Amino acid sequence: MVRLPDRISRDKFKWFLETYICPMFTGSEVEQAPDVRRSSQLHATRRSPQQILVRWARDPGSWQFAIVRSQDFTRSDPKLINAIIRNVYAASGLLKRFGWADIVEPSLRKAIAEQVAPSRCSGLIADLIRCFEQWSEQTYEGRPISAAVGLDPEQVARKSSVTIDVLGEPYGLVMASGLDSILVVNRNRQVVHRVTLSPTEIGREIRAPLRFVALAHWARDKRTALSLTRLGEILLFRDGSLAFAKRRGTWCHFPHNAIISRARINKRFDSALIEAVLNSCLDVSFAKTGGGVGIVSRRARELISKAEMVKPKDRLSGHGNKAQFLRSMVSGKKFQSLDRKTRMDLMAIDGSMILLRDGTIYAVGAIIKIKAGSAGGGREAAARTAARYGLGIKVSSDGKISGFWRDNPRQRKSDVRFVVG
Repeated sequence: MVRLPDRISRDKFKWFLETYICPMFTGSEVEQAPDVRRSSQLHATRRSPQQILVRWARDPGSWQFAIVRSQDFTRSDPKLINAIIRNVYAASGLLKRFGWADIVEPSLRKAIAEQVAPSRCSGLIADLIRCFEQWSEQTYEGRPISAAVGLDPEQVARKSSVTIDVLGEPYGLVMASGLDSILVVNRNRQVVHRVTLSPTEIGREIRAPLRFVALAHWARDKRTALSLTRLGEILLFRDGSLAFAKRRGTWCHFPHNAIISRARINKRFDSALIEAVLNSCLDVSFAKTGGGVGIVSRRARELISKAEMVKPKDRLSGHGNKAQFLRSMVSGKKFQSLDRKTRMDLMAIDGSMILLRDGTIYAVGAIIKIKAGSAGGGREAAARTAARYGLGIKVSSDGKISGFWRDNPRQRKSDVRFVVG
């Protein structure tokens, strides 16, 4: 048996995985796995689409765990986990003098920065994340701080330009909100200029919360952007999309392509509709309003009608004031054809939205009839019920997005298809 570093025990490593790694990959759990059979250069390897093997030491005979979940891991996920564990492993000799948080937090920042930063800029991104984490616990003039910084490595600054150290000064903090403005720095840590963001991209399916689509659109072509909200959430943007977010004190990863693939249920649903629905779920998630969506077939619509799962007054085909008002808002458009602000407002109405597979809006703000004794809260029970007829999605008030699907019609309970956020 190979002797492991005495800085960490098996139970402590499992706790580390459950506390820091699993929250980053929403819906994942830690399971015991067979001991390492042969040496490896990696701390994490993808054993199957839904399982990643992780180990502290990489020698034969050392123990390891498996991180598993119902949705697939992407091929880049093991690289992120490997980078985090590698950083913590390298710093494990300091554990006698420092606590776990002192070692793990910098390791997480470094690994995440390596994922989103342009070449040779990960150190700068890690430092900016650290600054944002400190600002999230502070106030300015009695109000929580809102800030944004973008890294454009190709920008050249004037010789008189100041460095990012000014961002810690009061006059630096208030110059960019992330919603309509951003301070741009270059790879030499110089503040280059301030950019006013224009929300001209709202109508496009940018994979980022509605309030940050202009910022996400800026973060393309080797550029990276960071934003701190007044709620203390930190968002990282890369390749025109939201890549990571620190929410509820933990980091979350947003693998958009993988989630879209899972939500399409083996291509049963149109990709344009699914992307529109998931982007709107992101909008609702970061607006903290909560919501629910069900996507069903036309045949399932008839079953829903017969089962009286959705009351006639909640259907757009109804004759009441609510139906007439919502029809005037929708104007006969399919869900994916509406602008994102309208979609978010419709989803924020208390109850669930029911869509047909072509995007036709069947019901809005529907109180779905559920069976007595259903597990979970009202939103989860409604999403699981909708999943009996198609795909059910729940957006919690705390921002977590969960998708449900019943693969076998004879199943009594719907399966978790994906979780993110």
